[in-house]
Amino acid sequence: MTSKMPKDIPEYVSGCLQLAVLLEVSAYPKPGNVHRTADFEGTRYEHFLASAIAVGPHFKHAAKQGVLVHDGKIGLGGVRIGKMIKEAVLDVSSWQHGGNTIFDYSACANSGRSWNYPRCRRVFNP
Repeated sequence: MTSKMPKDIPEYVSGCLQLAVLLEVSAYPKPGNVHRTADFEGTRYEHFLASAIAVGPHFKHAAKQGVLVHDGKIGLGGVRIGKMIKEAVLDVSSWQHGGNTIFDYSACANSGRSWNYPRCRRVFNP
């Protein structure tokens, strides 16, 4: 059996990542975590579902950048990963208000203190 590369690699990668987010939050049971039958105060299962949809275009853009690096069309410095993470976090947060659903805090830690984003300020200035 041979496998073919998908025609639109960024679209395929984005779909795989979105599916991973949906499957992770849908896993059951997950003691102490949000899942399809357990919410936290202020954070519901639906917040994670909305986040998975909101982050899709950002996953696709990141995959496109990866393809460009692979093809030698841009260097790693041209990827601007910090900017991509920041934009993804802001979009995810605008789609839902349930808190840390995908990567709010880890994105802050990986991107530095320079953003003017309330959650990052709380992480770096408790």
